[in-house]
Amino acid sequence: MDTLVLPAINAIFIIAGLAPLALVILYRWKEVPLRRTEIQDIMSAAFDQGDEASKTEARAALANNPYVSDPNQTFDRYHNGWRYVFPLFLLTTLAICYTYLGHSWVQAKLVPTIPAPLADRLPTVVIMALAGGLVWSLYQIVSRIRGGALGPGDLYEIALGLLVAVPVGYAFSLVTAELEGVRSFMAFAASAFPVRELSRLVRQYATRRMLESSPTTSSRPAERHLGTAIEGLSDETLTRLGELGIATVLDMAYSDPIKIMVQTGFALPLIIDWTDQSIWALYSGDLKSELNKQGIRCSLDVSEFVDMHLLDGNGQRRTVLEGPHKVALDAIAGKMGVDQSLVQDLFFRIYVDPQVVVLRKLWYPRGLPKELRPQ
Repeated sequence: MDTLVLPAINAIFIIAGLAPLALVILYRWKEVPLRRTEIQDIMSAAFDQGDEASKTEARAALANNPYVSDPNQTFDRYHNGWRYVFPLFLLTTLAICYTYLGHSWVQAKLVPTIPAPLADRLPTVVIMALAGGLVWSLYQIVSRIRGGALGPGDLYEIALGLLVAVPVGYAFSLVTAELEGVRSFMAFAASAFPVRELSRLVRQYATRRMLESSPTTSSRPAERHLGTAIEGLSDETLTRLGELGIATVLDMAYSDPIKIMVQTGFALPLIIDWTDQSIWALYSGDLKSELNKQGIRCSLDVSEFVDMHLLDGNGQRRTVLEGPHKVALDAIAGKMGVDQSLVQDLFFRIYVDPQVVVLRKLWYPRGLPKELRPQ
């Protein structure tokens, strides 16, 4: 059995050194095309189906919206194969160097030689920092692939994490006890949990403290922070969106949902819902929570209200509201504390907002259900 130990160790280190290269290649050539096909299918169903008049109208809506990009162009921008070459080369080179040093150190301990190799003379804390950096890089690659959020920019970040693994691990080991085992453990732990994770934890903690201190409004009412204005966002999601520069409802309302999907790996329906709520939060302001109770949670609900109550069967604006249509509008106007004409004006402005028009197409790619069409 002893004769199999060294070959097994060699195989483990070879796999560890080549794992980043293999994982990224598989992700780029298997997962990315699947995500591209997914969004292409949604876009095709939303804008290329139906009769010629419907397709012309849908394409015009998309052309009039400057906030939604072409999926193919966006995927090519973020996932072009050539953009992976240099960061993947850099990451693979670092991983191989780290595994080579680790393998040499382990082999020197198992099979002492004279003279001892250089790796055998490296401090244990350095070897542990190298191991921690390699573990962190593999974890980052696997977790981002699982979330569909790996791109060339992320590979640069992971490579940087490997580069700073030794100085970060060594620095942390210096502030611990003099015991070698404790210092080695701290070097490994610090390298396996580097600066980005610490930064995200601090950001999540700061966001949570801000939201707890002001549960209904942000510290500046005009700011309308995402965490206080819309539903369904975890601390982790708020932090991830914050890394993209999206912190307020205005940031979210008119961001490109296709780019957010490509950069973060979030499902498109989730992004549409967040964008949808953000647009409504901008228009409704502090009245949003009250109007939620009336079934108006987002801008798509406003559009459906317009279709069901303010437009007739020919899609024309009703001149006189009667029966349930008048009752529905009275309820909304009463909650908002304004005249009915102002409510109608606001709702029609939302109804024709270019972002809302396209979001509605994406939310109902097969067309509006008949229950929501003008009666």
